[in-house]
Amino acid sequence: MQKTLIIVAFVVMCLAQWFIPFKTILDQEAILSEGRLFKLQTAPIDPSDPFRGKYITLNFSENQVTVNDYQEWVGHEYMYITLADSAGYGRISRASLYEQEGDDYIKVRISYVDSGTPATVMFEYPFERFYLEESKASEAERLYWESRSDSTQQVYAMIRVRNGQAALENVMVNDRPIADIVREMNNKPE
Repeated sequence: MQKTLIIVAFVVMCLAQWFIPFKTILDQEAILSEGRLFKLQTAPIDPSDPFRGKYITLNFSENQVTVNDYQEWVGHEYMYITLADSAGYGRISRASLYEQEGDDYIKVRISYVDSGTPATVMFEYPFERFYLEESKASEAERLYWESRSDSTQQVYAMIRVRNGQAALENVMVNDRPIADIVREMNNKPE
């Protein structure tokens, strides 16, 4: 009897170890397939990232909100921002310490509360890295930096938002996926 119980417990534990990653993957896929699409403008980044080579580090233009009473925000780790489509780009339409109505909100981490005038709350999106095939990542990162410093280039991240969760779909340079541009650059004869 005890041996059977141990075997059953072991099987349940093995199934649970497979279920949790499988559920996480399914949740991300649901966001990517059913979530509402927003484009977020990126901002220049610090090129001294020590982890270069496997991903592009993203920095977003809209990473702070103005608030009336900064003390209300002090001591909180997370906040919720609601996105609205503005001229083809996602813009923050509302910020709150509590979950919002509807699907177009994201839970973000508060990084700093500034008591200046006006009071602002700075935050970090849950996606700050865009992973690429290792052989393409350094070239893509170089292209990303060059594009961000050239004001004629349009660089943005495409995200999907669903039920307060967000997933990074792609990084675009002039309406083309960055991986495609790098692939073309690598295929050009010297």
